[in-house]
Amino acid sequence: MEILQEDKELVVERLEELKLELRELAAEFRQTLTESSETWHDNSPWDNAKAKEAVLLSEQEKLQHILRNHRVIETGNNNPIGKNHEIEFNGNMVKIFLAGDFSMRTGQ
Repeated sequence: MEILQEDKELVVERLEELKLELRELAAEFRQTLTESSETWHDNSPWDNAKAKEAVLLSEQEKLQHILRNHRVIETGNNNPIGKNHEIEFNGNMVKIFLAGDFSMRTGQ
């Protein structure tokens, strides 16, 4: 599978954000451990932190999979793929990002 260099950079950036979020989540876990609960099964702050951790770890795993299994495609300077463009559409100038090599409006 292939991705654009810009997409790879976004994946790497998001992975760094996830590392920070997981570190911050550790503080939430510490806080839940210091708070006492009357019953062991009634610890919703812990459950909330575990649920948030599961979501973050799942996203992290998917992004790491992308980095492992996708190669960066070289678009070259003359290739319009992976670049921002401004086109006229219905009388207005609109900004688009060309993510593929086919468009019904090619040439506009």
